[in-house]
Amino acid sequence: EVSNRASSQQHSFEKQSLKKLIETNKYQLAYDVNEEFEKKIRESTQFSGEFLQGIREYKQVSIEKMAEMTRISKNNIRNIESENMDPLPALVYVRGFVYQYAKCLKLNPELVASSYMHQLKKKQEN
Repeated sequence: EVSNRASSQQHSFEKQSLKKLIETNKYQLAYDVNEEFEKKIRESTQFSGEFLQGIREYKQVSIEKMAEMTRISKNNIRNIESENMDPLPALVYVRGFVYQYAKCLKLNPELVASSYMHQLKKKQEN
């Protein structure tokens, strides 16, 4: 009976480990590295919707994959990238969306979200 319990616990542990591995790999990015573009991304302090779209495409993440990874609708992703604010929810949600978007692309989410929101507010003032 003791060995059955140990075997059951081992099986449960293996199942959890496999689930964790699948979750981790869901966010793996496979793309050809372009050092020049990587440098531009690293040195950037301003992230527009267009630049974010360029990074997403460079890292070979489709809108569908991004929607799956972030749980953000495809329409909201398109609107974020085109900076089309009208159909988007309140700014606090947009900031959260951009934060998740940046995280999935292995960017600095705090910097990207702050920069994006700053640019949006400037755009709305004009």
